[in-house]
Amino acid sequence: MNRIFLLIFSVFIICGLEGISQADEALADDHFKHRNYFKAMEEYGKLLRLDRDDPKYNMRMAECYLYTNLNKVKAVVYLERIIDHKRADKEVPYLLAWAYMLDYRMDDAIKYLNIYLEKPGSNEEAAKKKLLDCKTAKELMAKPVQVHFENMGESINSEGPDYNPFVSSDETTLIFTTRRDIGSSYVEFDGYYSSDVMISTYDGSRFTKARELGTLNSKYNEQCTGISHDGQTMFFYSDKIQSGQLFTVPRSGSSFGRKKEIEVIQEDKALESSVSISPDGNTLIYASNRSGGKGGLDLYMIRKLPFGENMWAEPQAITALNTEGNEDFPSFSEDGKTIYFSSNGLPGMGGYDVYSSNWDPETNTYSTPSNLGYPLNTPYDELTISFAGDDKHAYIASARPGGIGDLDIYRVTYDAVEVIPAIFNIRISNGNTDKPAFIAADLLTILNASGDVVGEYAPNEQTKEYTVILSPGQYQIIVDAESQGYETHKSDFKVSEFMNRMGKIDKIITLKKGG
Repeated sequence: MNRIFLLIFSVFIICGLEGISQADEALADDHFKHRNYFKAMEEYGKLLRLDRDDPKYNMRMAECYLYTNLNKVKAVVYLERIIDHKRADKEVPYLLAWAYMLDYRMDDAIKYLNIYLEKPGSNEEAAKKKLLDCKTAKELMAKPVQVHFENMGESINSEGPDYNPFVSSDETTLIFTTRRDIGSSYVEFDGYYSSDVMISTYDGSRFTKARELGTLNSKYNEQCTGISHDGQTMFFYSDKIQSGQLFTVPRSGSSFGRKKEIEVIQEDKALESSVSISPDGNTLIYASNRSGGKGGLDLYMIRKLPFGENMWAEPQAITALNTEGNEDFPSFSEDGKTIYFSSNGLPGMGGYDVYSSNWDPETNTYSTPSNLGYPLNTPYDELTISFAGDDKHAYIASARPGGIGDLDIYRVTYDAVEVIPAIFNIRISNGNTDKPAFIAADLLTILNASGDVVGEYAPNEQTKEYTVILSPGQYQIIVDAESQGYETHKSDFKVSEFMNRMGKIDKIITLKKGG
């Protein structure tokens, strides 16, 4: 009797597990179909606990990692598990090659791309492009650009995606897009919150905590696609009325005012994704998928006519830069003669890379696009770059190790670009209110934040002035005038990145008489 009961009970459990498996698979597939990869990942994870080696579940789990900004390299484990499985999908070698690229294993990626191309599936053209990208990546990685990255921290970044950073030329204004929950947001089909626009200001030493741009944000998707060099105009995307609508938003005090549609570049049934204006205000470049282009999104230029304040010529495709892929997020350099943009159609590290091209406004000609190099570009997607006017700093969004959340915003410093120091004119006051005078101290010493001596300075014998040149950073100044009856003076001070714009800076140090 007990054996019969156990047999019936076992069959019941097996049937129950099978039913759960089928139900979970349907739910997982539904999440995957609707591109909610986070929810799909949870369900495929449950299925894999029931059948670790199932080729479909492993492939889908790998795709979930590849299609999000989580640890994409985790896809390798699932794909290696099934690469030799007799029931593996024919796209598995392609996906494994892609995962190897993201792990910087370019030779392994090349191997599996070649295997895939022997009997290609639906990703044949993408595989050919990735094969070219692998070879380009190896060349770029052999000659890295000397830059370093600073994560903007929790005052800017969040657990959600933070991206599309744009900075004014003087670097005082940073605007970016986020998919965090700011109250007016809602969860979309992909599991992320709808996008909104944030702003932060910089005083040369510290960025303020980012805040949302008030009434410009709504339950719909809003994105920043650019900012004018003077920081007085933001370019703004919204899908509230229709997909792909671009606006200008003028500066209004410490924030931005009401948006105005950019009518000269709008076309029915076309998506306009981003726009930028030249420093002189006479040229617009934007990305659109309007008919007649080379690929998906192409770059178009429109120039102001010499008569009439708001008279513009017809848009012209920038054929020298466009490819069969997508080109997006154009912007101008400080002098208006270099155009930066992203592309997934040009040879690169993989996905989208950022490029530059020199533009001659007189002849309307462009140089061959130049990849901005590794490690600025990676096998992941680099969609935007925004340079400060000093050309030493730029802002990008990236999913890098050690980040705070999904996509994070980084400040990039070009090491080879010289730092412009600040010049100080320091004078030492005797502190005597009855007979004020400037004196020459026995010794004036400046230490850096590590306590190392930056310099020991002597004054001008006639004026008693000390000329000190310092790069941005934290310092301590020590004034020794004990032989003249004064206490030793010690004080900390900060040199911001903006002080070099102020000319010669006067600084007076007042001494106290010794006991």
